[in-house]
Amino acid sequence: PKPAQDPVYLSTGSTVVNIACSGRINGGLRSGRLYLFVGDSTSGKTMLAATSLAEASIDPRFDAYRLVVADEEGGMLMDLESMFGEGMAARLEVAHHDYLEDFYDWIDTLFKQGKPFIGFLDSMDAIEARADHAKRDEKADNPNAAGTFGTEKAKLNSRNLGWVTNKLKETNSILIIIAQARDKIGFGAQFDPRTRSGGRAMKFYATTELWFSVAKQIKTSSKIRGKNRDLGILAKIQVKKNRQTGRVPTVEVPILWASGIDDTGSCVDYLLEERHWKKNDGVIKAPEFEISGSREELIRYIEDEEVEMDLHLLVAEVWRDIEERSKLQRKKRYG
Repeated sequence: PKPAQDPVYLSTGSTVVNIACSGRINGGLRSGRLYLFVGDSTSGKTMLAATSLAEASIDPRFDAYRLVVADEEGGMLMDLESMFGEGMAARLEVAHHDYLEDFYDWIDTLFKQGKPFIGFLDSMDAIEARADHAKRDEKADNPNAAGTFGTEKAKLNSRNLGWVTNKLKETNSILIIIAQARDKIGFGAQFDPRTRSGGRAMKFYATTELWFSVAKQIKTSSKIRGKNRDLGILAKIQVKKNRQTGRVPTVEVPILWASGIDDTGSCVDYLLEERHWKKNDGVIKAPEFEISGSREELIRYIEDEEVEMDLHLLVAEVWRDIEERSKLQRKKRYG
């Protein structure tokens, strides 16, 4: 099958992230675009990127696409088939590059081979420019050597991301760049304490920029051998740039170590947070599904009855109601 010539939307695997990015429940990443995921270690960046590839593996619109990862950190060590499905594991192509120049050569080769792709770089921090590597070695041998290192990466990104984004549009491909968040130092840190490497071009060319952090750890509700055990994290995902809708919301998504993104759980949590559903003494009333029960009982019912789409539509309805009621009424100036 041939890829669609018109843009299509790829799901991130999270309904609330999809809506936050694009306003759609079934797709957050528009094809033909570059995306930037920034955040702390173990905050969900790689999980969301990999889950997006898993979504592509079960979406017939992306049957003609290659699924690729530049795994510069060497972090794709989980059981891919168990976590993301047999289809994604079988189609995934994993590459490794010593230098950033090699990564861009690889991307250029992918374009020249003529098949659209969906992929991500993990991460920008784990790869360096050749000139920076040489300067670092020179400084190690001679600390008084003139010049600085660490600046070539930003220059390379500035020179290359323009043609990369143009080629993404031509081929309807999707590329995600992952970067680590860093603490700023100096006077400006008090106003904006977080930054990342790679230069300004990454944000300039990105269609959507997401920042990840850990809101809290998720633990078992009861003790196992005397301790509450870690189940995963609640990832806080903030949209900091959005060319798709212009909106920059923040959402929270549970990520479980055993099963990945808990989409149903995040939808239930969203409806509770926005007070569409009420919870009393641990019991949630969900009239749309004609059921009352604990959070886990409600999640199991929705998944067992396979009514996830009804839940997603309800989340979208509540989200849009909030947006409409939050608008200030003004006369339209242009027709």
